[in-house]
Amino acid sequence: MIGFQGTLGDVLNKEDPNGDGLIPIETVKSVVEAKNIQALQPSELQFLLTHCDSSNFGFVIISNFHSKLLDLAQETEQEIKLRRFAKSIGN
Repeated sequence: MIGFQGTLGDVLNKEDPNGDGLIPIETVKSVVEAKNIQALQPSELQFLLTHCDSSNFGFVIISNFHSKLLDLAQETEQEIKLRRFAKSIGN
């Protein structure tokens, strides 16, 4: 995941309409889909977006999104499996 981080960050910053570091959630989703990032599951993307937009304004702070994405990338495979299992039984 870290390999595409710079590229994704560059694209998100270019999509920042006001240059203030805020970007609409829908833009983040479309950028991730357009870049066809296989390592980021839709549920993981939704998890990131939910935590980055805890106020439900429909925007995320790009730097916060990057930070949480890096945290997710550093999880071990076991942690990911455990989190997915916990989500599946929680629904």
